[in-house]
Amino acid sequence: MEEREARINIFIDTSASMNWGTPHKGIQAKRLAAAIAYIGLANFDKVSILAVNEQITSSRKSIHGKAGFWQVLNYLQDLPFTGGTTLNKAIREFDGGGAGISIIISDFFSFDGLKEALKYLQYKKQDIILCHMLSPEEIAPSVGGSVRLMDVETGETKDITVTHSLLKAYQKALEDFTGDIKKFCFKRGITYIRLSSDLSMENMVKMTIGEKQ
Repeated sequence: MEEREARINIFIDTSASMNWGTPHKGIQAKRLAAAIAYIGLANFDKVSILAVNEQITSSRKSIHGKAGFWQVLNYLQDLPFTGGTTLNKAIREFDGGGAGISIIISDFFSFDGLKEALKYLQYKKQDIILCHMLSPEEIAPSVGGSVRLMDVETGETKDITVTHSLLKAYQKALEDFTGDIKKFCFKRGITYIRLSSDLSMENMVKMTIGEKQ
């Protein structure tokens, strides 16, 4: 049997909305990207990491060999979380480079949606895994009373009074949002995994990589 190296492309959302949460969504996304990269490099695969927000802001491509892991760590450590999220526009800047696996780690709060980007990656012969990273506060908010919400990407603010009915409406909106992505992924043969940032890294890796083993 002829063994061929796989191409693994890791897209990490570095928009401002990832710079939030306890545990911090962005830090957990970096750790997950590093763990996946290490596994790929240990298997002699070629690993590329692409930082995306409103575009592909930077990348490290075709890293190979275990020694390349230090390139991965140095690159991820210095990545800032800034800007808005336009994943469709950003991912469509990806030029492919051949069939492979594309893993997207994001909260998917994208102003221009995601579905067209996923279709584009499949056109580029990518086997896709979506890692939907949310913080515990986003999954089950515990705030109450009068609060001021601020969009960290646009700076817009909104004053609201958090009631039980409002929290229920939020929960339904979140489930509709994630359910729509899951339904689309199921139809297209794409792997969707929802992750809470308070999960252990071991469990995150098992949930992500285990799906493809």
